[in-house]
Amino acid sequence: MADIRAQFVFVILASLSSILRGYSKAGDGGLLIDYFTQSELANGTTLLSLAWMVRRRMAAAFAMNGITFFINAFIAVWTAVPLAFILWFQWREGKWRIRPLFAHAAIGLAVFTLLAIPVLRNILANPYNISIPPFDYITFLEEFFPYHFLIWTIPSQETWSFLVILCCGAAGAMALSASGALLAVALSGAATVWIIGVVLPYLTHARLLLNLHLLRSGTTVHLLTAMAIAGLATRWLFSRNETDRHVWAPALILCSCTTDRMLPLIILLLLMRRARPDLAFRRRYFATIVLLLPVVFFITIHTVHTYAAERQIIQQRDEWQDLAMWARTQTPAQAIFLLPPGTSRGTRTGFTTDMEQEQLFQGAVVFNYFSHRQAWILRADGSAVMWAPAYYHTWHDRLQDVTHLRNLSERSYYAAQHGIAYVVDRCASTDLDHAVARFGRLCVFRTFKGTET
Repeated sequence: MADIRAQFVFVILASLSSILRGYSKAGDGGLLIDYFTQSELANGTTLLSLAWMVRRRMAAAFAMNGITFFINAFIAVWTAVPLAFILWFQWREGKWRIRPLFAHAAIGLAVFTLLAIPVLRNILANPYNISIPPFDYITFLEEFFPYHFLIWTIPSQETWSFLVILCCGAAGAMALSASGALLAVALSGAATVWIIGVVLPYLTHARLLLNLHLLRSGTTVHLLTAMAIAGLATRWLFSRNETDRHVWAPALILCSCTTDRMLPLIILLLLMRRARPDLAFRRRYFATIVLLLPVVFFITIHTVHTYAAERQIIQQRDEWQDLAMWARTQTPAQAIFLLPPGTSRGTRTGFTTDMEQEQLFQGAVVFNYFSHRQAWILRADGSAVMWAPAYYHTWHDRLQDVTHLRNLSERSYYAAQHGIAYVVDRCASTDLDHAVARFGRLCVFRTFKGTET
């Protein structure tokens, strides 16, 4: 029963951890975010793979990494490094013999191969992957989404925050003593991948290597750090030491489950606890209340704030969904729409839209799915360049043209010149009479091309 309670507490603390909130520092990988992609699903399979390797269930670990490869190939590449670190550590500790090692590895790699073959086949059979026009891949990444790839585009504050999280993970794993040894090894492997991602763009512009998104591997560092801190807090909460239960555990929860600005205090807290594991003072229960009340207040306020923000996001998305459904039923199947293209963080000058267009873009990612209509250009379309390099010049030229259009008049003229039937723009009072449809803040305007169709 105590084990079940401890597991429940661990899950709660991990889910509330500021380390897992939003996106990873210095890499922008998704953690606990407000939408779901294959990458976030792969976070779970990564943890399972590492956990099974720690338990010396090598076949299951390799097989699970095969599932990760099937979901998201480059995350499986990241995971291979901490898996290798764990295996190497276990070998040095004498926990493996040659025959069992090869037997387990053969079974796991066989399953991995079966799961990886369809993905590799699709990559190798891609006809658009052969022709590579002359363009600099680093330049493309600066125009597309540099935070996944290029350390020099990331604010130094984020890099320092990432290093703080890494140090917190290392300190937490060390505080777990023997049970944290393999966690520290896995954390070292994950950090190694991130460091390679820092250095790699300085050494090569090779597309296939840079496509591994190595800076995003910082998500694994976040995950392992959060597990270490949540595990340590849980251990202290169920400790026989009253100071651990009533002082150190609540203090650790305060530092890890509120704002991420409190994370540096974790290192100081662990040092203090190591120096004075038992504090002799009365009213330890009062200390528990004092330390945990701010956590309750913060989580409550954060939840209310998140709920309000999510309502706005849902409203913006619903406007685009309504517009898309209108386009699906009221426009020709071949109609092309000019939408706000969106802006990625860190993109270089000349490829950013103004604030108004950026706000209009919020929620636009659902347009293609619901409308079954073509958008002229979106910044996210740059992901196609990674696997179809010949598309680069089309994407680059269209994006550069559209981001330089400053008003509805310019956008309508550009659309007409390029055979684009409809322009989606803000609903300004002076333009309402010309709109063919309105959906909240979004208005649809038909160009000369649209009249012809």
